[in-house]
Amino acid sequence: MEMFSVNTTTQRERVWQCTCLTLVILLCPLPMSSGTLINGRLLGGILDDIADNGLGVSDMQAEYDALKYTNSPLDGAGISKQLANSISAQIQGAEAALKGLVNVIEEQYSSFSGENQYTQCCEITDTNDDPRYKSEVNFDKACVTIAGQSSVNKKFPTARIVEVMKENVRINPNLKWQYFGGEDGILLNYPAVKTTDVPDCDSYDPRFRSFYASAVSPVPKDVVLVLDTSDSMRTLHNGKTLMELAKQAARTVLDSLGPNDQIGLVSFASSASTPVLAESTCYTTTLAAATPSNIQNLKKYLDSLRATGGRNYEAGLKKAFSFFRSSNGTVRDQVLLFLAAGGSSEGSDPVSTIRDENAALENKALVLTFGLGKSVAGSVQTTLQNMAVQTQSRMSAGEVKMGTFTIVENPDDLSVAMATYYKFFHSPSQGVSNPEISAPHRDMLDKGLITSICLPAYHSGRLIGVACSDVAMSELLSEATYFDKGELSYAFVINGYGRTYSHPLLPRPYDDPDDPIFVDIHHLERAPAAKAVISSMIRGEEGNSSFVSTRTQARGDVFREGVSITNVMSHYYWAPVAGSAWSVCVVISDGSKNTEISPPTVLPSMFTYHRLDLKSASSPCKHFFKYATKDSSAVMLTPGAFRQPYHYLNTEETATNVTQYERYLTGQSSQNPGLKNSVLGSVAATYKAEVIWRKKRADYITWRSIGTMDGVVRVFPGTQLAKSYDHTRTDWFQRSLMDKGKNVVSAPYLDPWGSGYVITLSRTLYEAKADRQHTPSDNIVAVMKADFTLYYLYQAIQDNYTYCSLSSY
Repeated sequence: MEMFSVNTTTQRERVWQCTCLTLVILLCPLPMSSGTLINGRLLGGILDDIADNGLGVSDMQAEYDALKYTNSPLDGAGISKQLANSISAQIQGAEAALKGLVNVIEEQYSSFSGENQYTQCCEITDTNDDPRYKSEVNFDKACVTIAGQSSVNKKFPTARIVEVMKENVRINPNLKWQYFGGEDGILLNYPAVKTTDVPDCDSYDPRFRSFYASAVSPVPKDVVLVLDTSDSMRTLHNGKTLMELAKQAARTVLDSLGPNDQIGLVSFASSASTPVLAESTCYTTTLAAATPSNIQNLKKYLDSLRATGGRNYEAGLKKAFSFFRSSNGTVRDQVLLFLAAGGSSEGSDPVSTIRDENAALENKALVLTFGLGKSVAGSVQTTLQNMAVQTQSRMSAGEVKMGTFTIVENPDDLSVAMATYYKFFHSPSQGVSNPEISAPHRDMLDKGLITSICLPAYHSGRLIGVACSDVAMSELLSEATYFDKGELSYAFVINGYGRTYSHPLLPRPYDDPDDPIFVDIHHLERAPAAKAVISSMIRGEEGNSSFVSTRTQARGDVFREGVSITNVMSHYYWAPVAGSAWSVCVVISDGSKNTEISPPTVLPSMFTYHRLDLKSASSPCKHFFKYATKDSSAVMLTPGAFRQPYHYLNTEETATNVTQYERYLTGQSSQNPGLKNSVLGSVAATYKAEVIWRKKRADYITWRSIGTMDGVVRVFPGTQLAKSYDHTRTDWFQRSLMDKGKNVVSAPYLDPWGSGYVITLSRTLYEAKADRQHTPSDNIVAVMKADFTLYYLYQAIQDNYTYCSLSSY
C-alpha cells in the first residue's frame, strides 16, 4: 500500500493546537519583530479582557481599596500558648475519661463474667452512619473481639463499664473509640462497629498490638529478632512448616511495636543475613524506626525467607549486636529475641559471644531465647538457657539483665510466647500512673489518623489489661493546622523525639494519608538557627527566636509544577503542650498582622448559604450538571473560616446551623456559631463581587468565584460545594499566590460539573492601599477565579491570530 499524508485538521484538533499555542506564549515569551507570527501581547489582551470584563478583577480591587481596616500586631507568644493549651485541654479531657474508666474496670473486675453478653464486632449489623467516625456505629452498645488464642478462662467486662464509656462520650464528644483489651485476649470496644480490616472474627488479639505493649512498657524499645532458617525449620506441624510459624510469630512481634521503637531482623543458617530490600538499604546495618512503612517492608523480607543449610548461632548473634550499636543513644530498653530449632550450633561458643558483644554495650541488652518444637535436643536447650541468663557475663561491664529461655513444644504457641517480650520491662508492683500517648496511627477501620491514650489496669497487683481512649488527630491539631496569619505564617507540632505531627509541608490529618508520615522536623525546618529552636522544643521548654528561614510553597500541583522557595525574616514562638511530650511552634513572617474589615454590614440579601439542599434558594435551576440558582451567589464557610475547623468537618451540618450562620452574620444574633472574627467582614466584602458579576454578563464563563484568605468562598451561580472543600489548598489558589497580580491560567481540563473542557483564570486581590499602587509585596486578601470554555479561547485566538484560520495551517 502506498503511504501518504493528508493535511487535514479537525476543528477539535485546531482547538487543542491553538490552546497549545496559548500555553507556549504564556511559558515562552518571544521577541517581537515584523516577521513574528506569535504576538504575546495579543493573548495578554485576551486574558486581561476576561479578567476585567468577565471576572471584574479591577473593579473588585477598587472595592477592596475603598474598605477600611483595623490592624493589630500578632502576639506570637500568646498564640503559641493558646494553640498548646487547646491541644492540652483535649488530651487532658481524654485522660480524665480514661482514668475514670480504668478505676471502674479495676473495681468491677471481680464481677467479670465467663459468659459473653456482647455481640462480636464482626457480626454487628444494627448500625448508623456517623460522620465523625466515618463509618457505621451503634452508640447504644459495645461489641467484643475474641482472639483465637484467648485464654480458656475468659472474663467479659460488665455492663457498668459500657455505661461509663457512654457517659464519657456525653461529657467529652471529642472522644472517638474507647476500648479495653484484657490479658485473656478479649477486646471490648465502644461504640459498637463492624470490623472490616481483620480476615476472621478471631484474628484480632489486643495483647499483640502496639497500644497494649507501649502502655504496659512505656519506655521505647530496641528489638532485634534473630530467626533460625536452617534445614530443621522445614519440619511440619499441623500442615505448616516451622519456618511458616516462625514468620507468623515474627509478624506478631512487629505488630506490637510503635513508631517510637526500633527494630532489626537477622536470619541465620550456616551464615547470617540481614534485610536487603529495594525500598531501602538502611535495614541491612541499622535499626529502623518501627513506622508502618518500615514494618511493611520488613514483613516483605520475612516472606522471602527460606529454610536451608546448617545453623551458626555465633554469626546470628554478631549481626544482632551490630544493630544495637547503631541505636540512636537515647534511653531505650534493648531486647534480643533468639529463636532456634533442631540440633547444635556451628561456630564459636554463643554464650561467650554474648559475653563479649554485650560487654561492649555495658550489658544493656536483654536476651530472650526460644527453642521451637519437641526435637530441640537437651544440650541445645542448655545452651539456649545459658545464653538467656548470660552465664559468662562480665559483671565489671555493667549490671546484667537476666533473660529467660522458653521451650515452645507446641509450635502453635510461638506467637504468644515471643510477642509478650515487652512484659519483661514492666514492673507490676510499680504500675503505670501516667497515660501513654501513642504516635498517630490509622484507626481500627482505617478511616483516619488517631492517637491512643492508654493506661494499664490491675487487680490485686496483677495486670489485667489495657484501656484506651482515642482522639482524632484531625480534631486534636485542628487550630494549629488551620493557623493562618498571612501567606507566610504557619504553625507546626512535634513530639519529644522531634517527629513532626503537623506542618504545612505535610498532608493535613483530615486528608487521610494511606499511613501517617513520620518526618523528623529537622528535614522541614532546615535553617541553621532552627536547630536550637527544635532542641528547646524537644526539652519541653518555652521560648522565641528570630532569624531568616525558608518558605517552601506549592506552585499549584507540586508534582507537575514544583515549588517556590523564599527566604523570609521569621519570628519563632514555641510552647510545650502540658500533659504530653508534644510542643507547638508558631512561625510569623516579618510584617504579618491581624487585619479585619471594619465596620462590616451584612444584609440578608447578601448571604445565601451554599447548602441549597437545606434551605432552598429562589428560582432553582440546573446549571450544567449542578443544582444551582442564578438569582444569587452562594457563600460557603470552609473549614478555615471556623475557630475549630475539624469540629465543623466532623459534625453534620443542619438547617439549624445554617440559620445560626445567617442570624449571626446579618446582625440578628450576637451568638457567634464558632466563626473567626474576620469572617463577617469577608462575607460583606465578597458580596461586592456578586454585584459586579451581575453587571458583567459573560456567557462564555461557566462559573465565577472569590475565595478569601480567612476561609470564605463565594460562587456564582450559587451552588453547593463539598463540605471538605478548601479553596486555599487548590492548585488555582496556590498558583495565584506564587504569581501575585498576574493572570494565572490553568491547562484545559474537563469540568466535573458538566460544562465540557474549561480553563481557569485566577488573580489575586490586595489589601487596601492609600495610593492604590500595588506591588507583589503587598498582603493578599483574596483570589478571584473564572472558569471559561475552551471554545471561547479557541474563537478568541482565531480572531486575533489570523494564521490559525488559514486552510494551510
